[in-house]
Amino acid sequence: MLFRSEWLKNDELFDRFYVDSTSPSGLRYAKDCGKMKRGQVAGCQGIDKYWKTNLPLNGRKVTRRTSRIVAAMKSGSDHLDMEVDHIDRNPENNHPFNLRWVSASNNNRNRRNSGKCLRGVTFDKRPDRTKPYGAKVKVNGKSKFLGMFRTEEEAHQAYISALRTYQLALPYEYLGR
Repeated sequence: MLFRSEWLKNDELFDRFYVDSTSPSGLRYAKDCGKMKRGQVAGCQGIDKYWKTNLPLNGRKVTRRTSRIVAAMKSGSDHLDMEVDHIDRNPENNHPFNLRWVSASNNNRNRRNSGKCLRGVTFDKRPDRTKPYGAKVKVNGKSKFLGMFRTEEEAHQAYISALRTYQLALPYEYLGR
């Protein structure tokens, strides 16, 4: 089975690395590889806080995120059309139970909200509105309007209910509830 079309085969990954939740990158070397010694932490941390490691490919090196390698080793395959989501939103935490395969749109749902309203909520600033908070959710690339609400919390609750109804990825703070 090919790993990410051009990567090493999956069994070669298991020969080179092993998953270790005590390692900051989530991976350690399973055998000596050039300057890297067996048991040493695999990879280095980039300025974006994601851990990356180099893999040999046709006589050259390619850089890959260790989170993708850990997730592929955990699941047994690489999902070519999916992304790896850090459930707790911490790119430094590559523990296997913190990683999951999701679509790009579901991965974006787990981002931190940088707007003024809660995720899934919009505010209509026109003064004549008795219900100024709107809620919407995207399903299969199409926006579904959920209604207008008196409070931001009511609108956000409608958004969370819709995520559950359409079986979409929940934001981190709602997992396990």
